[in-house]
Amino acid sequence: MSKNIALVLLVLGIGIGIYAYTNSEEDRATLEIGGFKLSAEDKEATRKTTMLYVLAGVCVLVGGVLLVRK
Repeated sequence: MSKNIALVLLVLGIGIGIYAYTNSEEDRATLEIGGFKLSAEDKEATRKTTMLYVLAGVCVLVGGVLLVRK
């Protein structure tokens, strides 16, 4: 039973990590005009992305521990 939960947590963690990575590009916007560069960052989106990365890490870590533990 714990092996199944471990595998689900590992897959869930990897999926959340991929989702956070693909959406992290939307956190920033850059406009370049000649030699002048403007950039903006959405703080709320950056915080959500960071929370997703932490959740993914926790899922992978707990899943790995459950998978290795007897």
